[in-house]
Amino acid sequence: MAKKESSLINYETRRPQKTGGSSYVITLPKEWLKSLIKERKDLDVNDPKSFRELKLGLISQPDNTLLITPYPEGRKVIRSKHIDLETISDETFLFRYLISSYIAGFSEIYINSKYAIPLSYRHTIREFIRMVIAMVIIEETEIFIHIKDVLDPVEMPFYNILQRQVTTTKNMAKETIEALKGCSGNCTEQIKKIAETDNQVDTLYWLSTRLTNMILRDSQMSDLTGISADLAANLFLVSRHIERIADHVVRISENVLKIQKQNIDEILIEKIENAINLSFEVFETSMQALFESDLKKANDSIEATRNFENKINELLDYITQSKESLLAIFLDNILESIHRIGEYSRDISENVMNYLVWEE
Repeated sequence: MAKKESSLINYETRRPQKTGGSSYVITLPKEWLKSLIKERKDLDVNDPKSFRELKLGLISQPDNTLLITPYPEGRKVIRSKHIDLETISDETFLFRYLISSYIAGFSEIYINSKYAIPLSYRHTIREFIRMVIAMVIIEETEIFIHIKDVLDPVEMPFYNILQRQVTTTKNMAKETIEALKGCSGNCTEQIKKIAETDNQVDTLYWLSTRLTNMILRDSQMSDLTGISADLAANLFLVSRHIERIADHVVRISENVLKIQKQNIDEILIEKIENAINLSFEVFETSMQALFESDLKKANDSIEATRNFENKINELLDYITQSKESLLAIFLDNILESIHRIGEYSRDISENVMNYLVWEE
């Protein structure tokens, strides 16, 4: 009978061997040890003493697995991305490439060109620097740019990122309600500022995605941040939901601008304001459930969406029965976004429940 191969790559089994009264040892793959020695300039793979010079780190994992690492005292993972501008077709492609490199967790980005880097590309690179957190240009010539991450991930706790997203999104909603009730100045400028504020939420979402990828790629990063891979994955989903909520706040504000010149009665304005506030009550309860690890609050938030959806349906009936078609379209867009905010808030609570139940 043919030997059944393991579905795991490079999977091996080793039995612990007792060597003393209370000591056990386990052998390590020789080829793996050789590869570590080859990376060291002070050791020789052909010298048996080199194997004794190796010092390995042992890290116990939450799932009872044991990580054996050649970095016993920890390390800062430096991953570099090299971009050849000859392979970049335009500024939009370059910007997306830079954002993807940032999100993937690269600590340094090297941009090279055979000829002088065009000004339009330099402007794109600086726009990228402005849009993300802690990436700076540390070296620049006519044909070369070196970008480096100067932020220690430990200094930006995951929960702080989410809290900033929440606060910024709630402020956007307050400004949108103020615009709905009547702009104090130029409505176009006020709505534009809301859209600009949304960029801050996007920036924080990119940072949360970056941190998640770093934790998933390196178990030591999990130890340094105190965030397990499972928790990081759940927090990333929450961050993405908040980013979507902020997008819908922008959409509401844009439709508010479109109805400014229409004759909107005070009753309708009040109903829309109440609907927005109700959606954010669900959102806030969801986030409290996350920050407080409160299973009951997560469940209460999910239950609250039923009442919320009934209010939305009542408001939709009011609009379709009493408003002319063009205005009704704008109002329907507003209601659709309010409804989506409630749905994303419910999704956050479901994520919280799933994780808390799993951890019980």
